[in-house]
Amino acid sequence: SYEGQYYKLKDAYFSPPCTQKPHIPILIGGNGEKRTLRTLARFGDICNLDFNLPGSPTIFKHKIKVLERHCEEFGRNPNEIKKTLHMPIHLENDETKAVKYRRIRGEWTLTGSASFIINRIQEYLDVGVEELIFGSVPSKTELYERINNEILSTFI
Repeated sequence: SYEGQYYKLKDAYFSPPCTQKPHIPILIGGNGEKRTLRTLARFGDICNLDFNLPGSPTIFKHKIKVLERHCEEFGRNPNEIKKTLHMPIHLENDETKAVKYRRIRGEWTLTGSASFIINRIQEYLDVGVEELIFGSVPSKTELYERINNEILSTFI
């Protein structure tokens, strides 16, 4: 039941019911060390750091250390929280264009040749990233296919 300023629900039926127990995973995204990561430590199941802002494997490790301290405060095992990362990706075989794009968008982005991106992804996997969510993805189907065939297939 719910009673708010504009709506009232009495014995509302939730359909379809949640099939995941105890609930659907709660993903909390963001980089804020005082509020976001603390809220994540208390309530979240999935951490999604956002590296649309400057990021690096070192920054990722630092954010996870902050998360671990917050988890300790709540008596929670930080290993219960899946660590994901949101990063821009731009597959560009022309190194001159890739360097120019990284200067504009940021050196931390996944911008460059397939081998460059694979190496950069591996750096993040090595420091504990469990999943990547790509931002600034291409709008053309053939670019998705190239990312899948040239990059993602390496990690399967």
